[in-house]
Amino acid sequence: MNNTEDTNTTNQLENLLKNSETLHDIVWTACDYIIQERKYIDLVIYLYDEQKKSLLQMAAFGDNKSKNQIIRNPIRIEPGEGIVGRVFQSGIPRVISDTTRDGNYIIDDRFRLSEISIPILSAGKIIGVIDSEHTSENFYTNDDKTFLMQIAAVVGEKIASITP
Repeated sequence: MNNTEDTNTTNQLENLLKNSETLHDIVWTACDYIIQERKYIDLVIYLYDEQKKSLLQMAAFGDNKSKNQIIRNPIRIEPGEGIVGRVFQSGIPRVISDTTRDGNYIIDDRFRLSEISIPILSAGKIIGVIDSEHTSENFYTNDDKTFLMQIAAVVGEKIASITP
């Protein structure tokens, strides 16, 4: 991605989120935008729930993931558990080329070979993770990582703007 594409990505999502005033609206708008732009077959946005001390699936796309913005059988992940939990704990994005070689991989609805997991920061604190999986090995690129990091930054800023 170049600087113009980065700016366009940021501006487009910011415009879509302009009138979003709830966490639900923000994460579902971001999820829809990512799918529209990247045509991923799977995507989950997790947010950390302070009371439950775990990451909850808040928006999703893919096999058996959602209908009418309701996630069927959502999973909870504790910080440090699986790839998503480790990314949440460390704040470091991860691109997994072959999940069979990563002992931290957790199967959600079905097994997939590639995974990308990007932390979401809001007001300097990690609050969630954007995660996508694909059936092919080596699916995600540095462009995917850059794109999702841009999305995570916009989502984090928007959440900070509506959170006391």
